[in-house]
Amino acid sequence: MAPNPKSILLGSSILLPAFTLAAFQLTTRLLGPQRGYLTGLVLYWAYALAVAAWFARGREGYLRELLKPGALTGPRVLWSASCFIPVYVVFFIAFLPNVASLGARLSFLVVATAAANASVEELYWRGLYLREFGDNALIGLWIATALFGGWHVSLYLIEGITFRGGFGALVGGAAAMGLLWSYVSRRLGNVAATTLAHVLVNAFTFTQLYVDNGF
Repeated sequence: MAPNPKSILLGSSILLPAFTLAAFQLTTRLLGPQRGYLTGLVLYWAYALAVAAWFARGREGYLRELLKPGALTGPRVLWSASCFIPVYVVFFIAFLPNVASLGARLSFLVVATAAANASVEELYWRGLYLREFGDNALIGLWIATALFGGWHVSLYLIEGITFRGGFGALVGGAAAMGLLWSYVSRRLGNVAATTLAHVLVNAFTFTQLYVDNGF
């Protein structure tokens, strides 16, 4: 019997928090907090991309179609704009107070990791769930959002890395933004706008995170 894609996606998402918890605990112990954090992120991306590649095999355009924004007319303009609400919040809270501390090396690190992380997460957490559970809001919206927020617990448990605002800001904030972006992507039928918003949010929050933790 061929594996059920929906079961594969849901199962991989349920296992992912345990995988990232083990990955970050191992990498930070071996490499130290900063290098371990970055290495753990790469392992997280590899996991998510491997799952996405499995879904895309033999299905031409399966992933490419997710990035086509479509015509921005009528309500689609408002839905697209709404996914940038968190961008304005974190710009003033996380970016402006810390931007003066960014040098060339740290700026490159912020941009590179923000773009990679946001692209991978939107592909996995929004794109794949849109494809496989577009007709099931319980799983495609609510359960996916809970799992997206839940994997951030593994970040909170890293020794030597602090997150300003604590558990609520990290896990709760991720879940709130994930819910917004999941809803918008389902309304638009793609992840183009949410990916751009996610890149900006990550860039601003990573600025604060990296400055606070001496990257």
